[in-house]
Amino acid sequence: MNQNGSRLGRPSKLAALAPLRFGLTNALMVLFFMALIKGGPFVGLVLILTLLIGAVGDKLQSDDRYLATGQPHWLYAANLYATLPLIIVTTVTYVHYLTPADPIGLISFLSSSGISFAASPALSRTGLLIAATLGIGVFYGFANTVAHELYHRSSNPVARMISRLLLAFTFETSAPFYHLHWHHRDAGTFEDASTARRHETVYAFAQRLIVNSLRAAFNSEAKRLRRRGISAWSWKNRSLRGELWSIAILVAVASIAGSRGVAGFVTAAAIGKMLFVTMSYTTHYGLVRVEGTRFAARHAWDCYGLFSNALLYNLSHHSDHHQHASKPFYQLDPASTAPTLPYGYQTMALISFIPALWNRVMDPLLADWDRRFASEAERRLVHERGWAIAPAEHILA
Repeated sequence: MNQNGSRLGRPSKLAALAPLRFGLTNALMVLFFMALIKGGPFVGLVLILTLLIGAVGDKLQSDDRYLATGQPHWLYAANLYATLPLIIVTTVTYVHYLTPADPIGLISFLSSSGISFAASPALSRTGLLIAATLGIGVFYGFANTVAHELYHRSSNPVARMISRLLLAFTFETSAPFYHLHWHHRDAGTFEDASTARRHETVYAFAQRLIVNSLRAAFNSEAKRLRRRGISAWSWKNRSLRGELWSIAILVAVASIAGSRGVAGFVTAAAIGKMLFVTMSYTTHYGLVRVEGTRFAARHAWDCYGLFSNALLYNLSHHSDHHQHASKPFYQLDPASTAPTLPYGYQTMALISFIPALWNRVMDPLLADWDRRFASEAERRLVHERGWAIAPAEHILA
């Protein structure tokens, strides 16, 4: 039994390898870095592996409801903190695909070591650049998941700093303000910008979340500073300082690879930002909570795919994360009373880019949620808002 009284499943053979399985994302990033050096089809192959490993791996393994205990915690922390240097070196390598020069001597250094770098002008190809940009964007999205774990460690200044630096690569440094002070209080309610509404596309949701997150971060800091008699536009405004970190990264990229480097980096950052937004879209999509009521496991979508959990540091144990926000990811429990998704968050995120397919997958689940999970007050809200979903058998007919 776990500390909430729910029974833990038996570990699969791969689950028993924890904590090593939580190094999967960083291992894939190392492979991607090596593929960037090697070039050719290797970049595309690692990208495809990264995109598919969650979906395919989850199907090959039984659900992971095993809570690893007694593992050395320093390994988990070291893996989280390793993400930042990996993101930096991978970014530096990537931007060399976008310049014919060798401004920091990387290509010369590799050549002197006997390594032929694929980004040399004679070897760069359009398909290679596209795969490299998509790949770095995907890993920026994963880095935001690490940042989410770290900014919840509010008593640890090093964790907070690293989280902001990771978020700076996708211009997301305002995210902790909204997430910690609004989302965790309001999740599932109509007022929460981070709870996707029924039949709201991921594209409309992204606009609403990004605008509200930026506004909330600035207003929160402005209010804090006004109480101290300081201008909202002061250097002490943490939301503005966070944006400056993103600008500093942009300047560094420009100094290495010029305008092409900036264009490539901004494109990759947008991909990473959108991928993380789709995670937020997935976590509470269509669920309803009466404002002022206690958050319950039924107000978040969980999934327990072994590979998905490993890639996203148990983000998909989302109901327990909301009920115990200070828990580190490796202690998050599966919840027997939470609604579950048919695929991992990573796969669901990809499905969300096709709204018609997304609705076909999610409408039966929402109809089931209304029937089996929702309270009477929540059912009334669903009907008042015109959000009622036809029974699953009608939807799939």
